[in-house]
Amino acid sequence: MPNQSNESRPFHKDLESILYAHVPLPMFTMDEEGALLNMNEGAMETLRVDWEQNQRSSVFQLFEPECRESLYLALATVNKISQVEKVELIKRNGETFETFCLSLQLLPDKQVIAFIAPLIDKGMDPLTGVPIRQEVPRLMERTFQENQAETYVLFLINLDRFKLVNDSLGEGYGDQVLQTLVRRLLWQLPNQQWIARVSGDEFIACAAIKGELPKKETLATYISSIIQQPFQVDEVQFTMTASIGAAVYPMDGKSVEMIWNSLERALRHAKARGGNCVSWFCQELKDEWIHPFRLENDLRRAVENQELELYFQPIFETTTGEHCGEEVLVRWNHPALGVLGPNFFIPVAEEIGLIGVVGKWVLDEACKQKALLIEKEASSVPMSVNLSLRQFLQPDIVDMILDSLNKYGLDPSLLEVEVTERITIDMNRAMKVLQKLRAQGIRVSLDDFGTGYSSLQYISQLPIQKLKIDKSFIAEIGVNSQVEAIISMIIHLGHELDLTVVAEGVETEKQLSFLKEKKCDTVQGYYHAKPLTFSEFKKYLLS
Repeated sequence: MPNQSNESRPFHKDLESILYAHVPLPMFTMDEEGALLNMNEGAMETLRVDWEQNQRSSVFQLFEPECRESLYLALATVNKISQVEKVELIKRNGETFETFCLSLQLLPDKQVIAFIAPLIDKGMDPLTGVPIRQEVPRLMERTFQENQAETYVLFLINLDRFKLVNDSLGEGYGDQVLQTLVRRLLWQLPNQQWIARVSGDEFIACAAIKGELPKKETLATYISSIIQQPFQVDEVQFTMTASIGAAVYPMDGKSVEMIWNSLERALRHAKARGGNCVSWFCQELKDEWIHPFRLENDLRRAVENQELELYFQPIFETTTGEHCGEEVLVRWNHPALGVLGPNFFIPVAEEIGLIGVVGKWVLDEACKQKALLIEKEASSVPMSVNLSLRQFLQPDIVDMILDSLNKYGLDPSLLEVEVTERITIDMNRAMKVLQKLRAQGIRVSLDDFGTGYSSLQYISQLPIQKLKIDKSFIAEIGVNSQVEAIISMIIHLGHELDLTVVAEGVETEKQLSFLKEKKCDTVQGYYHAKPLTFSEFKKYLLS
């Protein structure tokens, strides 16, 4: 390279700055020996390099040994004959990148700038830049064979209701969510070996357990917290949850096929539990696995065959014990599998497009049975009916609810609909629907409060009348003082917002006493009464 005058150097340095400021590719600068001199955020995320710890370190240590000679030759070539060199590099976790090395001849110390791009024709997902499903068996085999003494935890991650993001906000938002999630997993998951995209909203992650730490439960906590961090896309902020199946190699399978099968079973179990959870593969799953295809076909016939049934769980005033309401719960009397709860089949109904049919049946049947109870002078208190997120987002949901009320001559004040914090994924839509319901005299309660991640600002804006504290919190009364503090805070928050607070899952005298002390308004749970069939509930009320 010819000598440069001092006067020319600012211009040449500006050229590097312009590239870093305006070229939207991951890039880094190195000298002719491969020492790292500069790196943008895209390169740090792509290569998972902590720049503070890697300044002036060798670029060669980032890649597999067989790539180092190619990179060294490319560096030598661009500095000798001033041409663009392309070299294929393989990272240590198996991801392949195509790197263009461009010599900045005008800089005084033979600096080379490299642009990084994933090789999409080498089994890479073009959207997220990680391997695709077809590459997973190879990644597993190589990982397991290279370190046979290591233990690995694998997570099969399926984003809950991701389709609603695309439907409500647009596919562009959905793509950005997936890209952000992958970057977070690559950057934040401890001892991460590799990440791959299995399908549209499904990913698999592999992490090592080195020695005793981190334990598999710790890794699961990391995964969940990474996913639940708020997403910010343009002016919209929202949160996501995921159903996660987890398995440990080699305990849950000593071959690629066995570990993959274990992961899929664990994921199905997580979905059956209602999502937003991690389900570990265990022996019971081998025996209890139910093929989803069979479940789908059976569910399509369930309404027609009158296999769905409503249960009623009474709600009571905390201080007086007076019956003040009831929650309507749906169960599926499966001819072969017995009684199945809603967490098992409602997600299936949503996935196969049956939630409209099932939801309409629940509303109609609830109104019909409530009318019969009033006729028998057994109950004149409000009843609450759960609306799933997809059911809530149906365009005709308000008309559907009013049709059911009118069909059986029920006053709207006798109906309370329960929604979860997830409705805030489309805040404008949520506000319009809730305001229409309130205008008709229908009450609204926010179910499972404390388990979601909505902004408190949103909660204060929603036209609701009740907060329901999730039973997972109530179970910790007398066990966990920190959770007790959270319960106290929720009750205080509800009262400050002029809301009635309901505690779900009350099972012991100790729990009830605590809730009385904290002035929780109403309670439901096995302490007072379990969910009852219609005939059982009628006898209960009349007795």
